[in-house]
Formats: sequence, C-alpha cells, structure tokens
Amino acid sequence: MHELLRAWGPGRVGIKLSPSIAYNGMTDSDVRALYTHLIAALDRLPLAYLNLMQPMFPLDDFPT
Repeated sequence: MHELLRAWGPGRVGIKLSPSIAYNGMTDSDVRALYTHLIAALDRLPLAYLNLMQPMFPLDDFPT
C-alpha cells in the first residue's frame, strides 16, 4: 500500500475489502476483530476511499 501511495500520491489510492467472501477457503474465526484492526490501520493512511463490499449472503451463514 505504501508503494502505491508513493507512486500515485495521497488521496489517489483506494482499497476494496470483502469481509464476507471466503475466497479459496480464506476465513477467520473472528472476522469482526480482524477487520476492525485492519480498518484502524488503514485509517492512518491518506487513502482516497475504503470500500466495504456488501455481504453476498446473511452473515449468520458465514463459514467459519
């Protein structure tokens, strides 16, 4: 991320996160804690935007 910010400049880089997508079996036992930590760290960067993808299914069905 830091390399992208150096190349493109502050306010010109964004990131899209998909907390409810278990792509290739990538899951975490505490998604809320993981993304809370990740978003707090990203908040310290001069990003243009942070896009959180809407869940594709009810989170009650989230595979753990």
